[in-house]
Amino acid sequence: MSVRTENPNLLIPLHRVTSILEECVRDLATKLTDTADTIKRAEIQLSRSSYLDLKLDLQKELSKKLIYEETLIRFQSFKLRLQQVSKDEEHQLAARAAAANQLSNSGNGENSVASTLEEQRHMLSNLVPDIGAMMMSSNDVSPSNQVQQLVNNNDRQQQQQRRRKQKQQQQQQVQQQVQQQVQQQQQQSQHVSQQIGPQMPQRQHQQQPQPPQQQQQSPITQQQVRQAVQAQAQAQAQAQAQAQAQAQAQAQAQAQAEAQAQAQAQAQAQAQAQQQQQQQQQQQQQQHHQQAVQQSQQQTQQTIPQSSSNSAADSLLSMIQSQQVGQVPVGQVPQVPQVNTSRVPQSQQQARFKVTKPAHKQPITKQNKQAIIDDLINKGIPENIARYELPRGPKPNASLPLNEIVDFWYKGNLQDTHCHLPVTQILRTYPAWTKLQTSYFHRLKRVMKLVDFVSDLIMKAFHHLNEDQCRDQAVQQIMKYMKDENIPGVNALSEELANGKGSRGGVKVRQDIAAMMSGQMSGQVNMNPGNMGAAQIAGQMGAGQLTGAQIAGALQ
Repeated sequence: MSVRTENPNLLIPLHRVTSILEECVRDLATKLTDTADTIKRAEIQLSRSSYLDLKLDLQKELSKKLIYEETLIRFQSFKLRLQQVSKDEEHQLAARAAAANQLSNSGNGENSVASTLEEQRHMLSNLVPDIGAMMMSSNDVSPSNQVQQLVNNNDRQQQQQRRRKQKQQQQQQVQQQVQQQVQQQQQQSQHVSQQIGPQMPQRQHQQQPQPPQQQQQSPITQQQVRQAVQAQAQAQAQAQAQAQAQAQAQAQAQAQAEAQAQAQAQAQAQAQAQQQQQQQQQQQQQQHHQQAVQQSQQQTQQTIPQSSSNSAADSLLSMIQSQQVGQVPVGQVPQVPQVNTSRVPQSQQQARFKVTKPAHKQPITKQNKQAIIDDLINKGIPENIARYELPRGPKPNASLPLNEIVDFWYKGNLQDTHCHLPVTQILRTYPAWTKLQTSYFHRLKRVMKLVDFVSDLIMKAFHHLNEDQCRDQAVQQIMKYMKDENIPGVNALSEELANGKGSRGGVKVRQDIAAMMSGQMSGQVNMNPGNMGAAQIAGQMGAGQLTGAQIAGALQ
């Protein structure tokens, strides 16, 4: 059997066409495998430096793959056409064999056989030209020989059909394998596109055998391939832009975090520097304070006469003599000796011994108390200090004992929930705090001035006692004076210190306490100022007075 080509005089045997198709299929299979290997190598060799080159190569390989698939589909459709032609030829050969048998049985003669053969040649001339040519060349052959040739040709065709079926089965198996390989390659290419960028639109190229008309109606064009490649390139470019934007955002966040860390470190360094400066300033203030105390002590030592330098009692007597009432002119306030005032500001030193009545103020009520507190807070006073009030006694009109008042006035009240600072420190730091205080503050202030006066006298007489020890001894002396004069409490003592009618007055109380201390020091025995020592002075102290152990320990 043969197939007619475009040239009607050129005939190609069918087995030759089949072998050509098989070779084409094998070539396509090898090309597809080579394409798959190329894709795999491109996946392995993919890197940032050669990304664009590999991308172009991959696009070319994909376009080649699509072209090969189109060619394979066309070859399959051509093969199906050949199979259809071979089936038609088999039917025609069977019909001719039946006609030949009928002719041999009937024996109508050569004319009828020739006419029948002419009709059969005419019928087969369009489909199988080689059979027509063979019949034309065998006009002189006998009918028996023609029948034998037909039978032989029939057997040969059956054998060829069997071989064709076997080859078709093999080709189908090969096609199935090729389709599986193509599907695997498509899956691998999709996986590569997912790794490179966003997932490109998936194209499922099904390679199932379809009728020739349907396969010709939906061929894959190169324009669609280009569109798919362009879409993939755009998706990859978008992915790269997003990655760059994320990297820039991360870099900016890191820079901001580093800037914040540097700012915090600088703030901490500045805070530490400020703390160090404050500590240095405090140390300098303490040093200045100590130097001032030493200078004042040196000045007091120089003012004391050399003849009485060995006797603390004589120094007290010399100071008290200048304070006697008979030496002060009428109508004048006696001058008080200069005391050690290095621990208080100069403004308080000048007005320490001036007893003045407090200015009349509007009484503080619940309505205006909060307004005063708000005004103090607006002036920069902390809220806990603005709300701090002086402790009072168990009764409204009763005050605390003198020693307790001295503790919270000079040392602070640790039991108070608002403020633990001493009153003296509050007054030095926040002078406006006194606006919230009532007459109770001024009564205590008069008593505290008396405590300071007596403490200064003791510090001048006994230079080695510290401030707290002098203040404790002053409290004991004032309490002894209150007991001797039948003064019931601190409020009554404050009234005695005021310059009102029926009161002793601040000057008289100070003179009485100084005279009492002078009498305690001198006693009822003969004292030699030049020979009296610390032990003799301590022996003159009575019960409840300055104890000998305290004075002896201070003078050692």
